[in-house]
Amino acid sequence: MNDNTYWGYDCPGNDLYQVQTINMYCSEQCAKTSGCTHVVWSKANNYTCSLKKGTFSKNNLVKTDDNHTACVQVFPSESRDIPPERFNISTSFQWTCQFPTCSRKANILRRVNPVNTCREDGRTIAGIRQIFKIGNLEIPGYDPAYMCSDQQPWSINDSLAYGFGSMYFESSTDIDFCCICYRLNFVDDLFKDKTMLVQMISHEPRTSKYHQYIELFVPGSEDRYEECGRQWMLAKRDYKFPSKTLSREQCFNLPEPIQNGCLFKFDWLKNVQKPNITYTKIQCPKELTDKSGCSQGTVN
Repeated sequence: MNDNTYWGYDCPGNDLYQVQTINMYCSEQCAKTSGCTHVVWSKANNYTCSLKKGTFSKNNLVKTDDNHTACVQVFPSESRDIPPERFNISTSFQWTCQFPTCSRKANILRRVNPVNTCREDGRTIAGIRQIFKIGNLEIPGYDPAYMCSDQQPWSINDSLAYGFGSMYFESSTDIDFCCICYRLNFVDDLFKDKTMLVQMISHEPRTSKYHQYIELFVPGSEDRYEECGRQWMLAKRDYKFPSKTLSREQCFNLPEPIQNGCLFKFDWLKNVQKPNITYTKIQCPKELTDKSGCSQGTVN
């Protein structure tokens, strides 16, 4: 949290105008507006950003019961947008089989479709309301939901690949990143001229000394929630799911639908842990949105 951001507080009066936008763009709008000195952003009030004029003072802060409302002092040179490009961020890998957080309607903008989730086979789209029978009882419910197998990475050639991942910035939320796409350019000598186009379908802040990071979803990587064993045992696969694949040969111990994504880690990514990248925000390619089912489009 920045020292000029006051979560759980309102600063009433002195309104200029209102817009509806996500929190990371609210202060940016103020910084570009003549006379704007502070803003109030409210998630509960339909993501309303109220631009304010006049002198900002902590004495004018009013405590609210909503911890998702914030009063923010904005300086003329301040830009609180997600940086369009940042250098030398390291990446990590995971494949938890757990459904992406951007598949929850509460975590995305209203005009965005949630990310697809799948049933135990990794192919059949989940989320369809069904009637489950338990003895003589009929109980309404939903399919079990896991990550779809086609959300694993794939390569076009030695220089270009597609995939999905998770992005986190300090004080960010799911709604800031869900379904946004980035071009990742690898900068380590081993990866020169390699580019990966990635859609962010999850947001998972974890305790870290870093304030931002990108995780790529790669089968055979860390399964920190042990969801993969549950998913594929439900599909009656006769094997024990490894918590982390250590060699290329072990990829063939995984379920056949996700073996290619595991091989990608060794063949295209060279099994290098935490490669360094630069990233640039891009319009999402159809190749990614067709698989995820989610496209954010233009963000106000």
